[in-house]
Amino acid sequence: MTHEEIINMMVDDLKKVSTPERKAQASANFPTSMEMFGIRMPDLKVLVKNWSSHLKGLSITEWVELCKSLTRQGIFECQIFAYELIWKNKKVLKSLTEKDVLDLGNVLDNWVSVDTYSTMIAGWHWREGTLPDSQILGWLESENRWLRRTAVVCTIPLSQMPLVILNLFQYLHQTAPD
Repeated sequence: MTHEEIINMMVDDLKKVSTPERKAQASANFPTSMEMFGIRMPDLKVLVKNWSSHLKGLSITEWVELCKSLTRQGIFECQIFAYELIWKNKKVLKSLTEKDVLDLGNVLDNWVSVDTYSTMIAGWHWREGTLPDSQILGWLESENRWLRRTAVVCTIPLSQMPLVILNLFQYLHQTAPD
């Protein structure tokens, strides 16, 4: 089965659990340039669990490429689905390169996308050393408020390391106006 076929099946599964009520609520609470189906997180997590089992036969490289393709669909739930799939498979998460991490953050225009990406993908990789401090500082200095928020939210996984708490304040201090 090709990645395109897998993605089409995933999109069909996502659509099946969407509701107009959730779409209206989500569109009001976190508007985005991406298409939105309207799916509750518990329903999405069930799909993540099911699809994680189906994807076990894929290589790590195939898994990463599939998730990057999901984030390029222009569908909000596909993006979040990709982040959740990666988070659930720690081998895939650990395999991501700096380029992969940046590619996965291709559309960050709402607080849910930013917060999910920053805690599950970018912040984790900053803490582990895959993303350099210069990337986070670049986001802090960006004109784009969503990139500034990305930098701030990336501190959450970093803050789980007690010895770096003091460095955390350096980053947070620079975002005080936001």
